[in-house]
Amino acid sequence: MATNKTETQDYTVIKKENLFEIRFYPAAKLAKITSTSKSYRDLGYSGFGKLAKYIFGGNNENKKIAMTSPVHMDIGDSISTMAFVMPAHMTINDLPQPNNSEITIETTEPEYVAAIKFGGFANTARIEKQKVILKKALDQKGLTYFGNFRYLGYNPPYQLFGRRNEVIVALNETNFIMKKKPTNNENLEGYPHYPASEDIYSQQKEEKDLDPEDTTKKKTPNETEGGRNEKNFKNHMSGDDLDIPGGDLDDEEDQIGNEDEENNYYSLGGDNHNDLDEDKD
Repeated sequence: MATNKTETQDYTVIKKENLFEIRFYPAAKLAKITSTSKSYRDLGYSGFGKLAKYIFGGNNENKKIAMTSPVHMDIGDSISTMAFVMPAHMTINDLPQPNNSEITIETTEPEYVAAIKFGGFANTARIEKQKVILKKALDQKGLTYFGNFRYLGYNPPYQLFGRRNEVIVALNETNFIMKKKPTNNENLEGYPHYPASEDIYSQQKEEKDLDPEDTTKKKTPNETEGGRNEKNFKNHMSGDDLDIPGGDLDDEEDQIGNEDEENNYYSLGGDNHNDLDEDKD
């Protein structure tokens, strides 16, 4: 019940993979202690009590600060750190100075991380196992990372069930930069280069006023008089000179259908053409 009310550090899930997820963490304020401890157990024993005293009033204002989650642990070969995340509503000016000079207050840089979760109680061996699994998964995905693999703990020691542990590592931002799309001035692999002026889409007038939903609206001519087309466009619309079967009405002097191109004498198609030369003996 108590842990459900604990504020959790804010982050955004960018993508979920089978074994891990990619997150973005905005800047956060930490109370941190540095140690020479080289194991999860030693760092926990030496650091947790000192940080707990700070938020319980061990500061120049005797001010109590709410506990948050997770607890950050960065266990290195020579130098390790442990940190409590400060409540999101508090600014650097709101945070009192620690009585213990080993504790520093700092603001983190925004970062992308890969995170893998596991349950139960954490120990050095289990953390190391998750590091190996996460590293292998990142390598298979081609994701690059830097810095130490860090441990995040979310639960107090007295919580027996539903425990949450994580191992995270910082990802290079180059993993998330989109590849530049080729422009007209760049060669595409396997294709010869040609100038942009030869692009057919740049040689004619662009029709901007056409509405595909309004079929009654006519297209304006994009040809110019004196160009390649011999049609005079002052009094005609583009396409008016096309011979469309059934488009012209028959007059009194023509038999029905004679003005359709498909029924003209010179056409080999159509029906009822028994008087064609090729049909005569």
